[in-house]
Amino acid sequence: LRFWDERTHKLIPNEDFIEDLKSRFKPNDLLLFICRSGGRSLKAARLALEASFTHVINIKEGFEGKKDEQGLRTVNGWKNRHLPYTYKIDPQLAYPKKQ
Repeated sequence: LRFWDERTHKLIPNEDFIEDLKSRFKPNDLLLFICRSGGRSLKAARLALEASFTHVINIKEGFEGKKDEQGLRTVNGWKNRHLPYTYKIDPQLAYPKKQ
């Protein structure tokens, strides 16, 4: 749905999001969407459903979960359930932004 821009340190829209999905997946493939806290992945999942993908799941509360009383993301989420998680991304596995 979005790409991280190292130059500006901001997320920028992937204008080809639906076309990219369609080029990689069939309409009946199982698609799982996850982001930091669940908001962007929910939007991506809804867009996929609107584009006629039929098996779409949003991972509620994302990788990091909700904020606690101190403002830290320690409530629920993928990593707080002690599931596999890392901040180190293998460039060979990452989806590249079109140049």
